[in-house]
Amino acid sequence: MEWNECLNDWGTRLRGLAQGGLHYGGDGETGLVRYRRVREIALQMMDSTDCVDDGEVTEMACKLQKRVTGMTEEQAGSLARELLGKKAGVTEEQVHAWGAELVEMADTGLAEGLESPFDLDRYQVVRQLGEKMQALAR
Repeated sequence: MEWNECLNDWGTRLRGLAQGGLHYGGDGETGLVRYRRVREIALQMMDSTDCVDDGEVTEMACKLQKRVTGMTEEQAGSLARELLGKKAGVTEEQVHAWGAELVEMADTGLAEGLESPFDLDRYQVVRQLGEKMQALAR
């Protein structure tokens, strides 16, 4: 699976888990804080999937440098991304950090001894996704 597809898939799944936890979760205020953070991570992941590939940026940057005298490669790349209306995307390091954060949040939620089997299931899936993110972003 392509990197953007992975990010979009993980983001979609995490967003669903977070929304379920926020709406139906029975693990109190600390659970709400965790579910809000999971949703925040999910939205950042999904937002980053609109990034362009490096080939498109390089192609446009080269065209810009040919037309604008004195433009550096860095300036051309930055302007190309802006003109294409896209972001740089998420780094593997960021995904790894999010994965570690998700695992930690899930472990904390699970350690609290949840009464609802649905919260238990949600945290287990969040943990699995966090582990997957850490493994693929190495």
